[in-house]
Amino acid sequence: MNIGNNIPCAMPDGTIDPNCSDAGITSTIIIWTYVAIGLVAVIILIIAGIQYITSEGEPEKTKRAQATITYTVIGLIIATAAAAILSFVTGAFS
Repeated sequence: MNIGNNIPCAMPDGTIDPNCSDAGITSTIIIWTYVAIGLVAVIILIIAGIQYITSEGEPEKTKRAQATITYTVIGLIIATAAAAILSFVTGAFS
């Protein structure tokens, strides 16, 4: 899958189009930031899941893994809300 085709200012080879506007470059940076946030969240969830599975019923380890999962989900909700607010604001002023 080539994600670059759906991102403003992205050339097919993954580089940024030199003729792109500032708004297009900003949009590209924002999109890549959200992709990075999603990837980091998935990695953290996998690690927390492994910690939960390997906690062997120890309450402290289980509690720590559950807290990590909870905070990661809350972070994703905040990132999604930020994306929605940013989309609304940029749409209102364009």
